[in-house]
Amino acid sequence: MRRMKVLHVVNTLSAGGAELHLLTLCRYLRRQGIDVVVACLKEHVKDSLSLRRDFEQEGIKVINLGADRRFDPRCLVRLVRLLRQEHPALLHTHLPRADFAGAFSHFLYSSVPWICSIHGLHSRHWSGKRALPLFSLLWRHADAVIAISHAVKTWVADEWSIPLRK
Repeated sequence: MRRMKVLHVVNTLSAGGAELHLLTLCRYLRRQGIDVVVACLKEHVKDSLSLRRDFEQEGIKVINLGADRRFDPRCLVRLVRLLRQEHPALLHTHLPRADFAGAFSHFLYSSVPWICSIHGLHSRHWSGKRALPLFSLLWRHADAVIAISHAVKTWVADEWSIPLRK
């Protein structure tokens, strides 16, 4: 019998809150008998610690989608190819740029359910604040949204009208 596989997509593998959360989640999923693949838009940002070795030591396959800049359309094509190669049962994205890539891939490859985790409140001071209406639209099209705290849940429901049923 084929084991369930989850493909996680994250912006980078630089050691930070969302990335460490993902590492913990992947460890747990592996212990539950679920195959896990992690794709990053790029491995890490300059002068930061990459968690690639930590993922690989857990037996988790890591794929760098090779985004050379903040928005690199080539990584979107690579992600769609990866979905076709890996045949995951679920696509799970973490952080806004990964959510955008996941939404694009889900649009082209809709047979795989898409879940996005929203890891924090993106305030009006966030550098990508002008993109929040776009992300709100994308999050509404996800099959499910995971808010990592009650504060995030309230924020996405109240400020961005993401239905609580998601």
